[in-house]
Amino acid sequence: MRANACYHTATTLATIAVTTMDKAIQAESESMRAKRMLIHREREIKRENKSSHT
Repeated sequence: MRANACYHTATTLATIAVTTMDKAIQAESESMRAKRMLIHREREIKRENKSSHT
């Protein structure tokens, strides 16, 4: 029974660590995606401004 309790505790702690890491990675990924979208939109606006002036 003791071995099962240790295994359960280790599994729980590992799951908590992975979940926390996944949230950090997800937040970073979303931040990078938002930045790419912003850069893309800025480029579109520049192209529109160039084409409207010619």
